[in-house]
Amino acid sequence: MKRTARCSARLRTTTGKSKVDASAEAIHDIVSNLVVNALESSPQGSQVNINLSWPSLRCVVSVEDEGPGIPVALQEKVLQPFFTTKAQGTGLGLAIVARRVAELGGELKMTSPVREGKGTRFEMTLVPEFLRRDKKEGALIANDIDCR
Repeated sequence: MKRTARCSARLRTTTGKSKVDASAEAIHDIVSNLVVNALESSPQGSQVNINLSWPSLRCVVSVEDEGPGIPVALQEKVLQPFFTTKAQGTGLGLAIVARRVAELGGELKMTSPVREGKGTRFEMTLVPEFLRRDKKEGALIANDIDCR
């Protein structure tokens, strides 16, 4: 019996480098949950795009699928624990993503639909460890850098 892939994944990276204060476990939790959701949401023969870039010293990871998209009425709910639209879902995947990104002081942005009324893109932005987000103002501030 011939097996065919349900959909494919493509990883694109740009050159650049910046050290972010994040454990491998945290990054794994974020990326694996986003990729699994994207793969499960995508129709057969479609492609999931995973992009890693370093604009302005930031680390940006985006995962985009070609699925049906997330209805506007559900977009605020999908990051809440135990909310799911899947028959066998736990509703924890995106909640874990949101919590982990917040723990790292990063930002999570969702765009849905992406094009032609379909698809969803989740984009995580982390700042380098020598920059931190000012909680009151929302502005990036440079912390002291120890150069010993």
